[in-house]
Amino acid sequence: MAKLGVTVLSAFCAITLHSIIRIEANVCDFSNPDAFADGFFVQCSVDTSVYPDSTAICPRQYKGIEYTWHPRPREMPSDKIYGYVKQSGKLASRKIRNMVRSEFKYFAGRYEATPSGIAMKFKYPEVPILAMTESRFIFICGPKTLVVSDDIEREIYHLSDITDDTHPNSSRPLHRRVGRNLKDIGVLFLNRGRTSGWFYGCGMLDSPLFPRDNNVSLDLRTDVMSCVVDPMTTRTIGFTCDGIVEPPGCNGLLSWYTEPAIPRISTDVRVWMTGRIFNDLALPEYDEMCICKHSDTYEVKSIIHFRSQNVYTCDIAGLLDRHRRRPISGPWCSVVLHPGSTLTIKFPTFIIDKDSETSDLIMMGINSNDLGFGPRDLEILRQLKSIDDFNSYEEVPYNQALAGNALELDVSEVEGGEVKLKYRKGRPLALRNGANRFEFHWTMVNAKHGRIHRTVATVSLALAFTHRYDDLGFDVVKQKDVDLYSVFNPEKKKKYTSVRRKGNGIGDVYEYRVPIDVASEPAVIYCKSDRMLPKNCGYESYDLLNNRVVGMGMGSTRVRESHLPGFRKLHFDSVHQIRVSKACYCVDQRGYEKYRIAFESHYPRDFVFEIFSQGVPKSRIPYVLLPWKDAEASSDGVTLSEWLRVNDVVEASVTMQVGDTVSLDCRKRQSSPLQCSPPPSEAHSDSTATWMPRQPEQFHYLVSQTGRAFDVLKRKREDSLVITPGGLKIGLEHDPTISPCRKLILQADASAIVISKDPLNYETYPMAFFCGIAPEGSELSVNSDTPSLPNMKVVGPANLEMWHMVRVNFETTDPYMQGCGVTYESTELFKPETPTLYDDNGQEIGCRIDINAAEEAAFYCPPPYSLYPPGCFFEVDMDGEVEEVDSISDYFTATTSNHFVILKFRSGFVRPGETMLQTPPLECRCITNKGVILSTIQIVNYHTNLSKYRPG
Repeated sequence: MAKLGVTVLSAFCAITLHSIIRIEANVCDFSNPDAFADGFFVQCSVDTSVYPDSTAICPRQYKGIEYTWHPRPREMPSDKIYGYVKQSGKLASRKIRNMVRSEFKYFAGRYEATPSGIAMKFKYPEVPILAMTESRFIFICGPKTLVVSDDIEREIYHLSDITDDTHPNSSRPLHRRVGRNLKDIGVLFLNRGRTSGWFYGCGMLDSPLFPRDNNVSLDLRTDVMSCVVDPMTTRTIGFTCDGIVEPPGCNGLLSWYTEPAIPRISTDVRVWMTGRIFNDLALPEYDEMCICKHSDTYEVKSIIHFRSQNVYTCDIAGLLDRHRRRPISGPWCSVVLHPGSTLTIKFPTFIIDKDSETSDLIMMGINSNDLGFGPRDLEILRQLKSIDDFNSYEEVPYNQALAGNALELDVSEVEGGEVKLKYRKGRPLALRNGANRFEFHWTMVNAKHGRIHRTVATVSLALAFTHRYDDLGFDVVKQKDVDLYSVFNPEKKKKYTSVRRKGNGIGDVYEYRVPIDVASEPAVIYCKSDRMLPKNCGYESYDLLNNRVVGMGMGSTRVRESHLPGFRKLHFDSVHQIRVSKACYCVDQRGYEKYRIAFESHYPRDFVFEIFSQGVPKSRIPYVLLPWKDAEASSDGVTLSEWLRVNDVVEASVTMQVGDTVSLDCRKRQSSPLQCSPPPSEAHSDSTATWMPRQPEQFHYLVSQTGRAFDVLKRKREDSLVITPGGLKIGLEHDPTISPCRKLILQADASAIVISKDPLNYETYPMAFFCGIAPEGSELSVNSDTPSLPNMKVVGPANLEMWHMVRVNFETTDPYMQGCGVTYESTELFKPETPTLYDDNGQEIGCRIDINAAEEAAFYCPPPYSLYPPGCFFEVDMDGEVEEVDSISDYFTATTSNHFVILKFRSGFVRPGETMLQTPPLECRCITNKGVILSTIQIVNYHTNLSKYRPG
């Protein structure tokens, strides 16, 4: 076939070549003086579904030659318009009115004489009760004496399959090479686009919108017309009824179109229900009926039965004789394959017609590799180039067009004339790029008397996808049971994604954090159904604020079931003034977490601090010394640290919890109170409002007061606080060089663990920041009025504006103590002096706490893992038996923080002279849902009430 194509094209290439201008619009005016300039061929495309009203004009004359439309108008004016349709490689003239079907009279098309030429005007009704039985009509604007020869037919036939890469409504010229046959010729393509073809269905009476071979049944005894419709179809489904349709649920399947939208054409009231149930996504199994009853007698008149089908067959061999009698236009079979269905394609085992002459085949250079069935694997697919085209396909790699591993092509019987395409149920499949239309074909040739004829039988395939590739979807592709290609668009989830490394042998965990306030679309989790926690994430989730299993929430959450196991589509409505962090987890075969998706909402809190030089509040601090520069050696060898004196300091405090977003706006009073954009005159002011310290994402101040004096120390955050990765984000929002105000943003995730290492500030840790005018080097001078130490150098700004000292009192979630559990590798949640517990192979498996010495211990078992015993530390495993901790010792107190379970030893209650006894360790374990132990804590060296451990 490839060699034949070269032979045919060479005939065209031997002729002088010219250019094409292609335009797409609703007016095609070939009478424009420049239309055929420089011998251009002009191609114009009109999509009737986009432009129901369109006009095309062919000039009366061009270069002194009389022009007209082809097929030629038989009279003028006239509504009898003929157009060419493609049929077996040739152009056949057909009456447009016979190809456009409707239930009522409408103005389909008309020839009209205009001063500039002959106009064809088309008008289609706005209601969708219309069927275009051909996908494209072709009209030629050329010399009146033009004879549409075989060469012209072949060229136009070929050009009608070419798809340009311009926007569908673009009028940008596209230049192509064409033969001299098409010089100074215009071609109009009237495309069906998304306008419906033949309707699929039935009703009380026959309709011209249904094809002649429509599969309907008539009960001769009751006169009831019925049909069975597969809802998985790309065709428009139609059902007519002039009475009552039952049950009421039918109204949700199809759309009603009644009078006056459709004019009455007879005494019959023709009421239509039309629509497409299939929308490119897989549907649940259908087995439903819509029944039309007489409105007075309630007699059944017609029935349409929606029934899903799982086995499809395309018998090309059986259709071949029919094609020889009457050529089939378009695909020989059209199928929508959905999960659990199979398409069997049968075709003849011969590829060369028995009447062919061998010498002709050799002379024509027929390549047998281009004949027969194809494609024979799924590595390369034949995909429709554009949804606006219908005959032009291109070969694309599978992973460029589709995402997922649901399709299987069985070619084991291809030599016997049969292949099977299977859509495996329970596997994902999505359209990555392009149109949802693919093609398989079988090709046979006939060569006789020096001419060659090819028969190409095409099978058009659409797919019912399990989901949309551009869904906000979350999965992990580095798993053995999932393709290396994600079944979701990775770019869509990128900004929500982080990878954290967990200890305890868990490894990398993908964390997806979706802000509820911006999650306007549902999010989809893909995970094996028995590996999604908690309980397949149906109506429960983990509350990461306090490590509990909770309901999804009434009103604020919609849970959407999916027919595909392991898919869960979740949508949280936007919430305000609420701290939320709810998560679902996907685990592997051992129960180790692989990824989690957390929906989070932050509680916004905004504060404004204005700087001014007059009217400073009386309740102020006269001055405060801020660490300004790191210590450096002076000229006399003395190490000096530079301190900045700020005057008239006003105190303020803000309380912050996990789940809060705190905005601290530092601005000069003359700035607008509503925005940070400065007036033009202030845009480049030398004096800029700012926050100290200069790197708030890393540093803060710790302020302590002794009498009337304030000590300010600059602290690195990680030296004072333990926070799980990504749990706290601090940064400045504006550039101080272009704005007189800056916002300091502090955002703490609701799922964060926050621990203070400061024993004096363990429940609330005060981070201090100063808002004022940032002094430049030229504005600083040594301040001699301030008492200082020999190794201190105090400088001060020349301006007299006040400063704000803002303490952000950050509430911690958990205490700092000895303990262990399942943690991030990069985060030390517990005191470093915690003794480590090892197994017999020397592997670290947890911790062993001397409770008499430490007096308290903490254990962390986060979702999706479980504590054993479930009530740890209220109950513990003691020598293989679960015991209540109160029954073991009077000196134990069990409690919980946000994330830890805690055991405290009340040493002050130990009676004088009471000694320790030899007792077994008290244990708690953190385990997966498969029973794998991740971490163990042992409590040793404790007092007990149990008599069995007392002597005697």
